[in-house]
Amino acid sequence: WGHRYPGTDSGAGQSAHLRRAEPWSPPPSDFDTSTMEMRCVPMMLLSLMASVAGFATTLRISDQRQLSPTARAAVVLGVQKTTVKAAKPGARVPKRKDICRVHYTGKLESGKVFDTSRGGFGPFQKPPFEFKLYGNEVIKGWDIGVSQMKEGEVARLTCSPDVAYGRDGAGPIPPDSVLEFEVELIKCMTVDEYNAGA
Repeated sequence: WGHRYPGTDSGAGQSAHLRRAEPWSPPPSDFDTSTMEMRCVPMMLLSLMASVAGFATTLRISDQRQLSPTARAAVVLGVQKTTVKAAKPGARVPKRKDICRVHYTGKLESGKVFDTSRGGFGPFQKPPFEFKLYGNEVIKGWDIGVSQMKEGEVARLTCSPDVAYGRDGAGPIPPDSVLEFEVELIKCMTVDEYNAGA
């Protein structure tokens, strides 16, 4: 408690965090506590408003980064789904474990195509790609995005790294890549329908 800065002879230079605290005593009986309360309330309200404003700003920034104002899109768990061509009314929606038949083209953020199911001509044309929805056969972004589509729909799925290939990347896909897929859901069917040759 007697610590002083070097070269000082009095407590004036004493480190603030080492000063002895004065004993506490209750306020005088005529002390107006209502004034203190009135001063505290606006400060609390300002703090709350600042927190809400910060949260709202974060949402706005997130929305601006992920969504185009003119796009018909739905952001679900790291996937932005934008409808390119709408399905016909009453079109079938795939369910978990359904077999989905699709054509797709995958691009990096730079626009470079890294994979596609389209191409070829005549008897050498590439066949559509088939996978089981939520069957651990494709990246999570596809399971999430395609489950929001309808048969006959063409959609653009923008997948963040956490629902794509993450920090490791894969082949021509660099680590932490945001990927964009244009997917056409040609047909969805149950496993029984698929096995029956649907």
